[in-house]
Amino acid sequence: MSALAALFSGGCLYDDEHRCGPRQHLAPLSSCVCDDGFVQHDHDCVPCPQNEMWQGGACVCEAGFSRAEAGGACHQAGAGLACEPNAADRTCVDSDYPQCRALNDRVGYCSKVCVADADCPHGFACDTSADPATCMTAASGQGLACMSDADCAGNDADYCENLQSNVCLVQGCSTSDLLSCSEGWSCCDLHSLGLPKNLCVPEGMCPTAP
Repeated sequence: MSALAALFSGGCLYDDEHRCGPRQHLAPLSSCVCDDGFVQHDHDCVPCPQNEMWQGGACVCEAGFSRAEAGGACHQAGAGLACEPNAADRTCVDSDYPQCRALNDRVGYCSKVCVADADCPHGFACDTSADPATCMTAASGQGLACMSDADCAGNDADYCENLQSNVCLVQGCSTSDLLSCSEGWSCCDLHSLGLPKNLCVPEGMCPTAP
């Protein structure tokens, strides 16, 4: 008898307060549902994937991210993000900026159709010479005449190049990122000339370019 009792004592015991699995709790209708912060996937409760957050029992895209289709992954959204002009699938997932404006055969940036500059977000202008017309990157203040940085203050181009051209330029760009300067401009590393800055200059006008 003692052996039989020992056998059954090692078995599973029913616990009315712990009927559900990991990361689950008992709902009012006696069904097991996922805890807050987790969602049902197959037979498990799992956290939301990358770039998503839990909201009201479901996973939604975080701010700045969007889905190209229902059930798809959340990708970074917005104007000016890199895209592939000739990609078979959509690389611009933001419905507000669905157009991939090509810089070359391999690289472009997300934009949208426009009629006038007012249709474009900050840092963009409507390129009416394109067909269809789309918003192109255009840093505010870039190329404006200046005598000092004070004349460029408040613009994207907040540095006054007052040694030769006396115009406002965008500073802090990356020579390895084609999109760090607005369209028609390229990043120029001027460290070798004694100016510890990277500046956006008109394409082909960098004095240190090979």
